[in-house]
Amino acid sequence: MSNRQCAFAYRASIFNTTQKNRYIVTSVTFILKVGNDPKIIYRDLQNYFDEKKPNLRETRDAVLKIRAAKSMVIDERDANSKSAGSFFKNPIVARDEFAEIEKRAEFLGIESVAHFTVNENFIKIPAAWLIEKSGFHKGFEFGRVGLSTNHTLAVVNRGGAKAKDVLAFKKEIQARVKENFGVELNPEPVFVGFTDKEI
Repeated sequence: MSNRQCAFAYRASIFNTTQKNRYIVTSVTFILKVGNDPKIIYRDLQNYFDEKKPNLRETRDAVLKIRAAKSMVIDERDANSKSAGSFFKNPIVARDEFAEIEKRAEFLGIESVAHFTVNENFIKIPAAWLIEKSGFHKGFEFGRVGLSTNHTLAVVNRGGAKAKDVLAFKKEIQARVKENFGVELNPEPVFVGFTDKEI
């Protein structure tokens, strides 16, 4: 299947949308260009390099360093790396929905809503910001699971947690964000062995 057939978009493709549960990806092929310029659009990378134009090796090293600082690289010595990674997708909303979210934020005493412009019609809101503003801080504990002390988006196993514990915490976060901002947070991980009702 070609790149076009896979319909890749922001954290989406046919594999988790129109053809969900139909395919199992067993291998991929990448076409790389030797010496090509890296695409520095990730904000943390932009801040890391500032005005410098890095090469591909420098970019790779910086990504690993930045991700490790957020416990997003597996490290047996780091309890925060026992996570499901970035758990929620950053919601993308229409501009009129964003205006409503701003009103809700103002009602809650929040001056401005963190966001990025996707295009003239849509706005992306960081899921981590919504989670934090809904009362879940870094290191928040919810029984045997919780949030990483380094990254609000990472749901970590504090010891002995089961999948049902993660699901309960997921639902708690989703409910609070929905109540405060009217935004539905969608999880990034794929849940295996559960019915749609359980999720």
